[in-house]
Amino acid sequence: MSTLSAYVMYASLAGGWIGFALAFITRPRQGPSGPDARRAPRATVGIALQMLAFATVWTFRRRATTPILPDVPLVDMMVALVAAALAAGSVALIMWAIRHLGRQWAVRARLVEQHELITSGPYGVVRHPIYAGMGGMFLVTGLVVSLWWALGAGLALFAVGTAIRVREEEKLLAESFGDAFARYRASVPAVVPRLFNR
Repeated sequence: MSTLSAYVMYASLAGGWIGFALAFITRPRQGPSGPDARRAPRATVGIALQMLAFATVWTFRRRATTPILPDVPLVDMMVALVAAALAAGSVALIMWAIRHLGRQWAVRARLVEQHELITSGPYGVVRHPIYAGMGGMFLVTGLVVSLWWALGAGLALFAVGTAIRVREEEKLLAESFGDAFARYRASVPAVVPRLFNR
């Protein structure tokens, strides 16, 4: 791997994770979570699987600056540029989504009194933009440091964990917002943005 490709990849990884951490550290303070709060406890299983996916790509690493694909300078640079774009886009999406949700944001799915259905901003692109951003950072990590098989195994874990979280959170939203949420779900994809309009 060329020095420039390695620099771009590792700078993208470091910058992406610093931005990821800052997005959560600087988030708005959560709203009240009293006895009226409704939660989706099974979503915790999804969180655990997502964390296991991240642990997989961080644990099973290839030797530093060893490329994940055949060592061809043009391929190395393309992977590095993809990693840089994914890191920047993922962090921007997560920050935008957290700011847009404001005090309604929480790590574990919950609805509180006077909860609003947010469908604008990043939530007009995908229903779960924070998970989309997390998926982007997962891929960046895997491309930069992981063994190819660990990236594949971790991706499967992340996909299952995300599907569980989406299902559990959307049960709460469907119960609370009924037809409004059904229309929203029908028009906006869950995690992966549409490349073309229908």
